[in-house]
Amino acid sequence: MDYFQPKFLTRDLTRLQKIVSIDSPTKNAPGVLEVQKVLESWLKLLGFQTHFTPCQIKKFAPALIAEKKGQSSRYITFVCHADTVLGVSSNHYYREEGELIKGPGVADNKGGIVLGLNAVEQFLEQFSNHHHSLRFVISSNEEIGSQGFHHLFHQYAQDTDFALGLEPALDCGSIISQRSGNRWYKIVSQGHQDHCGRFKDIHLNAAHEISAKICSFHQLNDFLSGVKVNIGSLKAGTDHYNVICATAEAKLDTRFPCFQSRDRLHQQIEEIIFQSHYNCQFTNKENMTFYSIEDDCPPMPQKEEIVPYIKKYFQSISEPIKHRATGGAADVCHFSHQQNLALDGLGPIGGNLHRKDEYIEKISLAKRAQAMNALLTAIEETRKINSHTQEAAHDRSSYYEARKQHTGEITGDF
Repeated sequence: MDYFQPKFLTRDLTRLQKIVSIDSPTKNAPGVLEVQKVLESWLKLLGFQTHFTPCQIKKFAPALIAEKKGQSSRYITFVCHADTVLGVSSNHYYREEGELIKGPGVADNKGGIVLGLNAVEQFLEQFSNHHHSLRFVISSNEEIGSQGFHHLFHQYAQDTDFALGLEPALDCGSIISQRSGNRWYKIVSQGHQDHCGRFKDIHLNAAHEISAKICSFHQLNDFLSGVKVNIGSLKAGTDHYNVICATAEAKLDTRFPCFQSRDRLHQQIEEIIFQSHYNCQFTNKENMTFYSIEDDCPPMPQKEEIVPYIKKYFQSISEPIKHRATGGAADVCHFSHQQNLALDGLGPIGGNLHRKDEYIEKISLAKRAQAMNALLTAIEETRKINSHTQEAAHDRSSYYEARKQHTGEITGDF
């Protein structure tokens, strides 16, 4: 089947227009659910079993889960989302302008979903008796971090061998082989409120304390190794000059490329938080500082084992091999762990995300679907090679064991 034939590209453009034309910004739960129900109907045509899982935060639409069993209980999991940042309006709607397609969520993430369905359809025509089971996890609120679904993602990560994110490719056409993780800390320092001009038994200024900590946080930045530490919000005091600040709050955003740097950074942050910088000169009492972790997204580190699959992906469409790291986190990070492989940016080539001129390159909708199919084929064929190798090793092991029992010979490792 040639997916570059006009009739197949027309089919995908029709699908894309249908879901882009549904108004589905994150807070519009009925609109997001409408998109998911359309996607559910298309997935059922491919033989997937589907169900909806409610969000822990009730105001959001549920997640759509679709699964198609293979020979193995291990999964290839496609990670995507049905919500958008901007909605449909009189000047923001699906439109084709030359070689570009524009519209709300056309790149992020509706184009990726259509592309993924195309690729899976190609794959199933080649491998009706495929090894890995297949799963789509379609979030309803990715644009605000998929709040209320992280427990679900971590559950599905456990039986996932390959996590494939359908976010758009980068503007340059690169796919994403590494994503930073992020951890958000809410830090509160508590001092003692009093008149600034009067000296009593206690003098503890929470703003002074948290400011000293912020200076220490800044020293943790290490851009060369991909560690970033930033204050996103700072609140303190009562908006008066003559009152000692009793409470100060900072929101700290951290980014890290791997689990080891995350753990090291966490230890350093805790040391700063629990170290007292400004004790009372009269009583030696300390400001009390507490923290909570508001969001905890793991990193998607690049692994050498994924590189051969990346090569197959680009060779199939005769493009230079292009993959890179990005500092942004995404849902696919929650599916990545040390025992599986993950890639993102496998959607169409696009740009201007979250803007009214968001776009994808029309031809990339078909080309990158072909590349995705090549990636899935490489996974399937690698499984066959590994299976034959394991069978050969098993046969060899059985031979040596039988020989040892027959002759009493002790054999070494082989």
